[in-house]
Amino acid sequence: MRVSELASNLEINPDTVRYYTRIGLLHPRKNATNGYKEYDERDISRLNFIISARRLGFSIEDVKHILEVSDQNETPCPIVRTLIEQRLRETESQYQQLTLLRNRMQEAVKLWQELPDRNPTVSTLNCVPSPRVTVIAPLSSSSETITGDCELSTRSLSMSAIFSTDGVPTIQSIPHGDD
Repeated sequence: MRVSELASNLEINPDTVRYYTRIGLLHPRKNATNGYKEYDERDISRLNFIISARRLGFSIEDVKHILEVSDQNETPCPIVRTLIEQRLRETESQYQQLTLLRNRMQEAVKLWQELPDRNPTVSTLNCVPSPRVTVIAPLSSSSETITGDCELSTRSLSMSAIFSTDGVPTIQSIPHGDD
């Protein structure tokens, strides 16, 4: 079966099949007479697994690792369980962060409907309560580490730092600027 047939059977784009072939997740044989890549039932099964795993949030590297273990005739189930538990924790954290953001946005909409129209300023944004953010370490040439709570205010700031909210580090750059 050729790329277009495989893609059509699985209702995916042919470029998806080509991509997974190019990165080594699929191993078609080359037809000696015409040079076309031909996929067999094993490739269909692998591609179905890849698509399902990606839909569950597994990264390409995760899928590669799982398939490598499987190719060595070992069961990848313990790895899959560990990875899905990790992805679930990551998703829960993202969900919590997005819920906090949604709540802040809803609060902003309520507050800003009562404010007069004017040019945007930092103080306009400061009227919306924000979660406490802890600075873990500055990203500068200095070896000094700063730990503490950080809030944006109307004063000028210029720094890059690793921030942590709910234990998830995030790099944020705060540009120097005035109200």
